[in-house]
Amino acid sequence: MSETRETAVVQVLRAASGDADAIAQVKVDTWRTTYRSMVPDRYLERMSYAAHAEDWSRIAGDPATFVYVAEDGVGQAVGFVAGGPRWNGPERYAAELYALYIRAEHQGRGVGTRLMETLVTAFERTGYSSMLLWALIENHRARAFYEKLAGVAIAAQGFEIDGVRIGEIAYGWEQTGTLLDRLCNRDRAAGTG
Repeated sequence: MSETRETAVVQVLRAASGDADAIAQVKVDTWRTTYRSMVPDRYLERMSYAAHAEDWSRIAGDPATFVYVAEDGVGQAVGFVAGGPRWNGPERYAAELYALYIRAEHQGRGVGTRLMETLVTAFERTGYSSMLLWALIENHRARAFYEKLAGVAIAAQGFEIDGVRIGEIAYGWEQTGTLLDRLCNRDRAAGTG
């Protein structure tokens, strides 16, 4: 890992393809704890670290994609964020946050804010001036986080997992600079900045 950024709670580092195993573990574990009542249990049980590690090795190795890992004081991955050029959504948004996952025991401690701030800073440096993300409609905690950051609901869609329809909502920010200001002010207000 390179590009170290020390935080009060965790250290945020730019991920490399070698971090895929840690990223996969965070993703699978987080899906199993967060989405238990939102996604069919049989799907959650079938999720494998190996399959997700393969995907994340490819994604982290893509130079157009930004992936950052949050590590605790002993080097254990506690969360990650990934984003890059818009994959899906209205064309007026240049960038997309693809994934933001924090282990349950580290949620509510500013880790998500730190990871999102790091990603949005990378977007700004790259010239992405707007962004969007997709969240499960039933994930009220994540939606509240994005709404506190002034994310505007801009679209909705659905997909199917094991025959169950899952709804998603997109949140957008027309100015990444405004979002970055909110993230930084949120840190200061919480005393974690």
